[in-house]
Amino acid sequence: MASIKINYKESKNDLYAVFIEKSTRYSLNYVAMITQHTWMFVMGFEKLRKNILNNYNIQSMIHLGSKAFEEISGEVVQTCSFVIRNNNNIKLSTFIRLTDFDSSKEKQYKYHKWNDITNHTLHINYTAKANYEITDLIFLLSL
Repeated sequence: MASIKINYKESKNDLYAVFIEKSTRYSLNYVAMITQHTWMFVMGFEKLRKNILNNYNIQSMIHLGSKAFEEISGEVVQTCSFVIRNNNNIKLSTFIRLTDFDSSKEKQYKYHKWNDITNHTLHINYTAKANYEITDLIFLLSL
């Protein structure tokens, strides 16, 4: 545990966040994951969020929320899916919020029907990202 506290100061609060930090640090191209969504909101992960926004490109992020998987019921596990590119020169990111849909099948259907979720999708110019937190981006999708 001491090694994590020393080497992964931005993500030491949870092992999955350490994996995000380590993966982005050592990746030459892309990192794609499905994780708990807490790293997007909890203050303890603020440094991790800022590091990702300032040094990488979130090519896409889907806030799935609860009921993203049929096998996991209830509100306990809330997830997000994302692709981070180890390139800070990309100009566009796509954020999709699927938290309003009540089942994994409905989320899958809505994801594949782009016309149905245009009001749940946010495209943002990379140069503007420095002014945002990930939580701000998710909030904008809720308006």
